[in-house]
Amino acid sequence: MKSVRIMALIIMFACIIAVAGKTQAEEFNVRQPSQNEIGTPAICPVTKEGFKVSKETPVIDYKGKSYFFCCEGCIGDFKKDPEKFAK
Repeated sequence: MKSVRIMALIIMFACIIAVAGKTQAEEFNVRQPSQNEIGTPAICPVTKEGFKVSKETPVIDYKGKSYFFCCEGCIGDFKKDPEKFAK
């Protein structure tokens, strides 16, 4: 009986972790820029580097705002701590 309770707790804990991870992942929509966004000036939220948006510019939609990145590497930094960069 004790092992059944332990197993139930392990399963419950795994489900909580899975749901928490899914919720965080759903906050990020990684995409390519739209035709209207290409050519507009942007500032990378991670490096603070200014650039013009191109068709290769990585974009994340986060909490209703679009963030444009100078490179793919900055997306990883943003995802680790989005509130640090989202302003």
